[in-house]
Amino acid sequence: MSSWRRRKWSFLVLTLLLFSIVMVMISLLQPERANRLKREACGCSVRSDSETFTRVPGSRTLLINAFGEHRTPAASVRLLGIVPGEERSLRSRCVFCCQGDGEMATATALRTTHRSDYFFPYGTGDFLCLIPPGCEPRFVGLLSGDSVDFTNFTLLPVLNRAPVERPRLPLRFTLCIANMFNSYDNVLQFVQAMELYRLLGIQRVIVYKTSCSATMDTVLDYYSRKSGFLQVRPWPIDAFLKPSSSWTPSLGPGQIHYYGQIPSSNDCLYRSMYQSRYVLMHDADEVILPAGMAQLYFSDFWG
Repeated sequence: MSSWRRRKWSFLVLTLLLFSIVMVMISLLQPERANRLKREACGCSVRSDSETFTRVPGSRTLLINAFGEHRTPAASVRLLGIVPGEERSLRSRCVFCCQGDGEMATATALRTTHRSDYFFPYGTGDFLCLIPPGCEPRFVGLLSGDSVDFTNFTLLPVLNRAPVERPRLPLRFTLCIANMFNSYDNVLQFVQAMELYRLLGIQRVIVYKTSCSATMDTVLDYYSRKSGFLQVRPWPIDAFLKPSSSWTPSLGPGQIHYYGQIPSSNDCLYRSMYQSRYVLMHDADEVILPAGMAQLYFSDFWG
């Protein structure tokens, strides 16, 4: 064989080898199993605004909301939920509905079970998923284990899709109150708290409501519809779990601490992340009063 032919065959072999290496690298960089499914093949629906919890198929986890996560090195989505302790090691996958191409992609979910369950069977958890390359998700869902069953599968809208720089946040002070349950009826206390909050410069109050009296509903309607000062978020935790009305199982048996106070507080925090510069969390019978230099932060709102 002439030297020219040897060089020719060597070139072809090297080219094929290089091509094979490139193809392997591309396959490794694709999302999990390069899994892209047509939206119509999944048969999934999008959760309506009136729904608070979404059950994960094949799991007892309840999803609350999905948020764009802009604090991680790579673009991600964080799903917030209520998880049973026995599922701490259960593998999960995020299912993204990509904008524009009408396709869906999956990615492995990094599960974090929060330790603040106070010895109840259920607690707060979140699932962090890297957004696959080329996907701009408007909706996302969660699958447990190796399930590929999209029957009764529901997608959640992704909130906080775009970050807002701190100087451009529309609000300065937001207050989260969690939770209103056991047919709450202390109208006088609540009205006093709302008016004091306004005097102190609070611009928005968010309340998570499980149940209250008819009179209390009228008060909530006044502050939310007529003044826009209050946001009432439905929190029907008792339709999914048996909540405790105490902080420990020995004082109030149930499946989750204080009607899910901690997951609702987490939801309020994430909702306010790109809306408010400061977020305060306490009950209606508590008030944080400014002292010393802190008064300067509130004084802008005092007439």
